[in-house]
Amino acid sequence: MKYKVIAIEREYASGGQEIGRKTAAALGIPCYGREILEMAARRGGRSPEYLEQLEETATNSLLYSFYLMSRQAAQGNVMSNEDALYLAEWKIIQELADQGPAVFVGRCASYVLKQRSDLLSVFVRAGFDFRVERAVREYGLERERTDWALRRQDKRRASYYSSNTGTRWDDPRNYHLMLDSGKLGIDTCVSILRSAAQTN
Repeated sequence: MKYKVIAIEREYASGGQEIGRKTAAALGIPCYGREILEMAARRGGRSPEYLEQLEETATNSLLYSFYLMSRQAAQGNVMSNEDALYLAEWKIIQELADQGPAVFVGRCASYVLKQRSDLLSVFVRAGFDFRVERAVREYGLERERTDWALRRQDKRRASYYSSNTGTRWDDPRNYHLMLDSGKLGIDTCVSILRSAAQTN
């Protein structure tokens, strides 16, 4: 495989999670998404729900977190809980990528692993109507609440990515490939990623 690591960022209800899982299954490799948060929770003795709340309040950059970590030994524990979460997830993502081929969904993995020559970074988007229908069908959202939910979740993901990377979440320059799942369909997106990964 040319690309042993695939990192997917995605708009809410675009099917990015499903694409990641199906791509991993087709390639016979693991897929990590929320599992990263759960691993960080176990290591830190916190609940995943608590860490999700920290992600909602993301304000500091990952680079600033590194700066704080470098001062920690000299000045005591100066890292906020948010900083500690970023660093824990960053470390887990790198550890998992070093263990072998894998697909990562979210958690800024495309940025964390950007120095790897075997990384394929992907952004999955879709038209608003497609995402509304998918949110109702897959997530059981009430149709009248989908507009609010899509905008809120996209804003949350954009904020989390920006606060950790200092770049825009949906900037094409951050990715090797951008897929419109509404136009292509979930299975076609999976086929594209599978073919790309297996290219020599």
